[in-house]
Amino acid sequence: MDALLGAAGLGDIGRHFPDTDPAYTGADSLKLLEHVVKLLGERGFSVGNVDATVLAQRPKLAPHIPQMRDNLARTMDVDPIRVNIKPPPRRAWASPAPARAWPPMRWR
Repeated sequence: MDALLGAAGLGDIGRHFPDTDPAYTGADSLKLLEHVVKLLGERGFSVGNVDATVLAQRPKLAPHIPQMRDNLARTMDVDPIRVNIKPPPRRAWASPAPARAWPPMRWR
């Protein structure tokens, strides 16, 4: 969402969905994305292609990619072939920090 907002000159995700606002605690990220896509449309923009890197060590990303791609494509009103989802390179996790997992997501 940050890349979409930034490319359209609409600031960043914190400006639209501040983490200090309790209304966004546990928010459905697809609903937030719907709002971002609406903002883009209001300015005459639309999503062309998306290349997303998911920063999480657990769970393994591969089994979830098809559903994630479909959900994002449907929400952004693009063909799923225009959406790429990938983990970061392994070296990105080379730090001694504890393993991190993504927050619960809805896999509708």
